[in-house]
Amino acid sequence: MKCIVIFAALCGVMKLVLAALPESAILASFCRVPAEVAAFYYGVPIETETLSFTARGVTLAVTRACAATDFFSLVVAVLLTARILREGWRWRQLVLLPIAWGITLAVNSFRIVALVPVDAVFPKDHAPVVHLLAGVAFFLPAFAGVWWWMFGRNQALENHAESQR
Repeated sequence: MKCIVIFAALCGVMKLVLAALPESAILASFCRVPAEVAAFYYGVPIETETLSFTARGVTLAVTRACAATDFFSLVVAVLLTARILREGWRWRQLVLLPIAWGITLAVNSFRIVALVPVDAVFPKDHAPVVHLLAGVAFFLPAFAGVWWWMFGRNQALENHAESQR
């Protein structure tokens, strides 16, 4: 129960902090890198003002809705919850914020790269659903992996050690 309370509180705090940031800060911190990675991957120029690019006949604009700030909030909450439960609150645990940010940028970059061929297959009026499903396909396994790394891995190691006795 303590784990759920800490996790929920951290998620809520992160959501409030990120919601208070101006759009320019979100675009610079969460959208620019994935847009540039995707444009680089496809070898096309990026429109720096709109963070958009055209590849394989598909034009993608990376907006605040594509920022993955919800995923970032979840990853921060998982990382901090695991550390808080193990050793209590320590200020040094804030070093986990850039780690969560890097994980978020990496996963979101993969998602945006994958959207180009997917968007080419589906009609434009299906784009919201396609983008939502692409988010689920990338963010859910990544979140499960972070959760397992912080919580399940230790349990698996303990179970293995006990079975060796």
